[in-house]
Amino acid sequence: MTAPFDGIVTETLTDVGRLATPGVPLVSLEAAGSWRVVTRVDEARAALVRVGETVIVELDGGVTGGTGAEPVTLEGRIAEVGRTLDVSSRAFAVEIDLPEHARLRTGGFARARFPAGSTDALLLPAAALVARGQLTTAFTVVDGRARMRVVSVAAAPDGALEVLAGLRAGDVVVLTPPASLRDGDPVRTAGAPQGAGGVR
Repeated sequence: MTAPFDGIVTETLTDVGRLATPGVPLVSLEAAGSWRVVTRVDEARAALVRVGETVIVELDGGVTGGTGAEPVTLEGRIAEVGRTLDVSSRAFAVEIDLPEHARLRTGGFARARFPAGSTDALLLPAAALVARGQLTTAFTVVDGRARMRVVSVAAAPDGALEVLAGLRAGDVVVLTPPASLRDGDPVRTAGAPQGAGGVR
């Protein structure tokens, strides 16, 4: 029996004396010196992740190095960015190649820090959003009346939410809509500091 590549047998899947059956694996092999982290990046930031970019990867000390071991930081390189969106998580798979290290173990836990770059974002407080069944909505003010908009949001720093779709910069938004507010209701904007009542 010849392996298709140089590596290490990590698991034996049969017993001595048993007949080999076509299509049934006998052993599990791990390629020597080849390590890769598989993680996910949400769809709003996937465009910022590019093959070949450097990524900082931190190995969790407790999982890969034993109790009390210090975390290890490695420099990885993005090898592949998935083309198919996972519908449940709204994220793309990203694979990162890692250099050889004694603390690396198959199945271990790692954290990857991607270069964020800079981008403009529309942010709203969570209180401005209204859940209606499976939809997330917000109210804008147009010509003195409330207009309901269906929006798509993602988590942002400091507890805010980033608006991915449904609003534009400059829209005036009701920041704390009462439960009784309906589309088309007349509203009046109260005096507030600059920036309040709108998307920032």
